[in-house]
Amino acid sequence: MQNYEEQVRRYLELSNYCPGPIKTYQCCLKRAFSAIPGPPDEWSEEDMGDYLLHFRQEPKRTSTTNQSSSIFHIPPVHIL
Repeated sequence: MQNYEEQVRRYLELSNYCPGPIKTYQCCLKRAFSAIPGPPDEWSEEDMGDYLLHFRQEPKRTSTTNQSSSIFHIPPVHIL
């Protein structure tokens, strides 16, 4: 997963994100990696939906759920 995390970090830096949001994305990605089995390119919509639904079942702040869902909006990153 480290390679994917590095690719996402680089994508965000090239997209002119500030260090704070990049760190937030990295934290959210690590949580997703620990909760969803397999590499990100094999995650199904159902896997991602189940992951997000568990936030709604726990007493978490709305911002935590929104941040966690935002990781799924990062375009796939591929190395040529």
